[in-house]
Amino acid sequence: MDSNVLIALIVVAGIVVIVFLLRDRITKLRARASMSKGEGGVDIEAAKPKQKMSAQPPDPHSVVISGNKNIGRGNAIEVSRDDVAVTDNLQLGEDQKIVAKPETGRKKK
Repeated sequence: MDSNVLIALIVVAGIVVIVFLLRDRITKLRARASMSKGEGGVDIEAAKPKQKMSAQPPDPHSVVISGNKNIGRGNAIEVSRDDVAVTDNLQLGEDQKIVAKPETGRKKK
């Protein structure tokens, strides 16, 4: 191979690597070429990213008991904590219980 072709391939490979590494930061890409017979070029602009949804407010509950499956006999879930939320629990069988008691005797920081 001619040395000019080899240098051009190395430069192109370097540009491709840089574009790949910075792909999330690049918003505009412009390439222009001029030959003896005419000119050509490409302008590419990335779509503006959609704004992220605002962060959801923090959950007011300190403990969430959710998605539990108590199947059988004599299963119990007991939590001694303030602000407990109990949702979406499956209880099949006899003597199933979920108990959420207020917190006692613990010092808050």
